[in-house]
Amino acid sequence: MFEILLPDCLPGTGFVRRIARATGPAADTFAVWLGDHECTHSVRWVRADGTELLRRDVPAFPGAPDPALSGDLQLLAFLPESGGGPVRAERPFEPARGHRLAVPHPFEHYEEPNPICCLGISIAGDALRVGRERGEIDDFALAESFLGGAPDGSELRRTNVHFEIFPRAHAFGHGIAPPPYPNGPTDLYIVAAAGYAYRAYRDTTEEIAELASNVPPRAVAVGTTQRGVEYAVAHGHTVEVQSGSFAFPRPRGCAFGSAADGTVTGVAFAPDGSALAACTSTGRVHFWDCAAQLLRETRDWGIGPLGGIAYDATGARCVAGGANGRLMFRAAG
Repeated sequence: MFEILLPDCLPGTGFVRRIARATGPAADTFAVWLGDHECTHSVRWVRADGTELLRRDVPAFPGAPDPALSGDLQLLAFLPESGGGPVRAERPFEPARGHRLAVPHPFEHYEEPNPICCLGISIAGDALRVGRERGEIDDFALAESFLGGAPDGSELRRTNVHFEIFPRAHAFGHGIAPPPYPNGPTDLYIVAAAGYAYRAYRDTTEEIAELASNVPPRAVAVGTTQRGVEYAVAHGHTVEVQSGSFAFPRPRGCAFGSAADGTVTGVAFAPDGSALAACTSTGRVHFWDCAAQLLRETRDWGIGPLGGIAYDATGARCVAGGANGRLMFRAAG
């Protein structure tokens, strides 16, 4: 057990909203979204030993969506100002590459504003997804722009617009759909909306479950377990898990687990898919056995209300964060 205090956390802006661990070679690196209970003010990249690698402050305003990061934590997307865009994408560790802009479909026929409310980047970092208040989702080709040497400030190529995602997206979760999906392994993403969850591949969007609550989802996690790819949606006091292969026909649903002692604020699968962890607003962490679909342990994390959680690369430890930039590493349950 050890604690990390992130530096330069101003009063009221140092609450940990999310934590993500990098995929690939930099698996000992974590990203931490810091802000207040409304929006993110900065993103920090830290190693498991507490070394802060980089800090990127982002604009904070009412209704700002949380910034999005690729699986390797190298690509960042955020909304520079309120409204309908454009979204700014950049590689924070390589500032010389400049930035790119994702300009959502205009939808001129709307008489009322249609602000951006949710951002997501695929695991591979090749697709940026932009969700808006009225339910539409724009897809943009992300990696090709940086690899191709497009000029600073150029627009990303829009690859798709989903017109019938309703209600609005509150959270995205990304993963890889393995065979027997008809076209082989492919990128997938989960759209979590109030009352519904959707499975979405590159070219289709399919509703797969009606969630147990109309409370807006707080977080989504995607993991590969013994039953194939699963996703967990945190909404209200509940963690709802959809299990089974992400291939046709639709997977069976199995909601398990609840956290009656507080609102679920973050979820994470162990690297090997054997366990699921969920942190809550009361400062507790719940651990479920994914194979048995049973609650294994509940533990007070010791630092007050929690906002984000992640496993380390070994799966032996979890890190959860709360107020004032506090991160606590403990053995996983």
